[in-house]
Amino acid sequence: MKKEKVTLRSMLVKAKDSYVTEAPCCVEESPKDHYPWGLELRLEREALEKLDIDIDDLSVGDVVGIKAMARVVGISDNERKYGDKTEKNQSLEIQIEEMGMVTANPSKKTVREALRS
Repeated sequence: MKKEKVTLRSMLVKAKDSYVTEAPCCVEESPKDHYPWGLELRLEREALEKLDIDIDDLSVGDVVGIKAMARVVGISDNERKYGDKTEKNQSLEIQIEEMGMVTANPSKKTVREALRS
């Protein structure tokens, strides 16, 4: 069975192609090239643990792979007190810069099955 090739594509939005609105209260103009807000992922403590990621091994600006290319744009390690309970929180923010996607093969039922072939 032939495997479908995944091609990474830059998700960068050029400043000249940016959406500008007449409502200055709601949308900030983007005078420079940028990556769309919706393509940034935030991995919380539970996801970091499942993926066996130690945020101490990463720095802002590092590039990580997720079947896409992404840049670490934020790392947080903090504690918050709730009454007499203290909770530790960690998060990792990565910005997807290039991404490829596999769609389901018509002979398959789901994308997951298409990825297995």
